[in-house]
Amino acid sequence: MTDRSRWFLFVCLGWSLLSTASAERVSWEPVGLSGGGGMFSPAISPVDPNLMMLNCDMSAAYISEDGGHHWRMIHHAQLRSDTRCRPAFHPHDADVIYASSGGRLRISRDRGRTFSPIGDLTDSLYGEIAIDPSEPLVMLVGTRNGRCHISHDAALTWTACAGPEGQA
Repeated sequence: MTDRSRWFLFVCLGWSLLSTASAERVSWEPVGLSGGGGMFSPAISPVDPNLMMLNCDMSAAYISEDGGHHWRMIHHAQLRSDTRCRPAFHPHDADVIYASSGGRLRISRDRGRTFSPIGDLTDSLYGEIAIDPSEPLVMLVGTRNGRCHISHDAALTWTACAGPEGQA
């Protein structure tokens, strides 16, 4: 074996020992979501910034209570993902979340553990669910037919807003 070959072998051996030693010190912890699909319409609670929600295009909705380090899939019987409508957190009560499930409005009163239908809105939701922070009984939603609807009783009853219609 030539000196050059020995030197090359020595460098390769040294490099492999160094890379193995440094790999042992590195520790990886998976965070966030997995399983494929795109993530859409993220929302963060204004009361508790660790409480987050988002929708996946693979039909699941997810919630995190630790700032996105760990996520829980919401059972499809409670809520189905709607990538075209962002969930909304109540501006003062972290327990209350409004979200679209198949275009229909649902509410959680327990930080996203359970969801149930709410209100008399018949149009499919699209875009945003907005809650007036200074008067949380007042809410606005967009619908797939390009109309805006308003509620003055925290989503129990809805009326179409006056004004222009169509997609924005």
